[in-house]
Amino acid sequence: MLDQYIMNCLKESDRQLMELEEKQKKLLREEESCCHMIEKLTEEVDVGREFFSPRNSADTMKQKVADVRKQIEELQLQKVKVSDEINHQKAEVKKYEGMLSEIKKRDSEKYQIKQLKKEPPMLEEKEEFKKILSRVERSITLLDTDTARCKTELTNLKYYLKALLSEK
Repeated sequence: MLDQYIMNCLKESDRQLMELEEKQKKLLREEESCCHMIEKLTEEVDVGREFFSPRNSADTMKQKVADVRKQIEELQLQKVKVSDEINHQKAEVKKYEGMLSEIKKRDSEKYQIKQLKKEPPMLEEKEEFKKILSRVERSITLLDTDTARCKTELTNLKYYLKALLSEK
């Protein structure tokens, strides 16, 4: 349940990050178009196409260039804001990815513990069980013929089992 919530937050953060990156690309394109516009306006002033009223056209061209430069400054401010938002969003994504990896790590540890509980005893433990089983069978065969020896064998087996349990 928690991992689902974190996954949703991570997806939302990724979506917002992509939107911000698109916005940043759009601002860059607008800035480039404004720079091209300034170049065209300055070329028009340099060429001197306005023959009838050169003073009037020079003033309007200077005003247009000033307006475009002001627009470029605004775009640069917006780019700075967007880049700050992108950095913040990247930090959010890293935070959620860290949380998700922590949850997955915890879940995998739980799974490993469950698997250890389900796994059959290891090879050396199987050998120990085989030894115990053979001693129990020997004791059963001695039960009818030699009860004293059967009793000592079972007592030895009891001490052997206690020693095995104390090791683990």
